[in-house]
Formats: sequence, C-alpha cells, structure tokens
Amino acid sequence: MKTSENFRVNKSEGILEVGKTEQLIFNFKPAESRKYKEEIVLCFDNFEAHIPAIGEAHNDNVYLSKGHVTCDPTSITLFSHQYYKIVNKSAVPIEFSWRAFDSEKEELEKK
Repeated sequence: MKTSENFRVNKSEGILEVGKTEQLIFNFKPAESRKYKEEIVLCFDNFEAHIPAIGEAHNDNVYLSKGHVTCDPTSITLFSHQYYKIVNKSAVPIEFSWRAFDSEKEELEKK
C-alpha cells in the first residue's frame, strides 16, 4: 500500500488469507490549510487498485492568550520571561509547534 505524506496508514504490507478481513487505520496529517484529493495505491499480485483519499484541513479557533509576544531588554548575564497560554476553543485536540514562518513550506524555502 502506497500513500502520500498527507495520508498515512498503519500497515504498508502484509498477507491477507482467503476469507479474512483486516482493519487498517488511516491518518490524515496535512501540512497546510486546504482541500486534499490524492490516491492510495493498493498493490496485489500484478494488479494495482487506486483508492481516492479526500481530506480538508482548516485553521481552527486556537490562539495565544495575548495578541503579541514582547520581551524586555536584557543582556548576556540577565534574562527576562513572560507567560502565555495556548488556548484551544475548538472541538478537537490540536498539535502545534513554534515556527518562524507561516507554513512549513515557507520555512523550508527560507532555509
């Protein structure tokens, strides 16, 4: 079974006995907010089956408790710190990371 970076499956190969079934778990992990339409390729014997995979990613109601981050002036021997909360007002758990740019694509281009 072949998938893209955006759609992943918990098992990429195996043997399925005659008359048996197996449950597969698919994960959708998009890189940016947009609609995705790709194909999952299932290879068996000398044949291939192309299965459409469709997903949609959007920005949700997640934000910092303050509108901007500011740090007080400091020097090498001193430090300053402030506390912020990441607020998730959406209906789903959110995975996050700190980035210097708006998207992973833009970050890789700047590197």
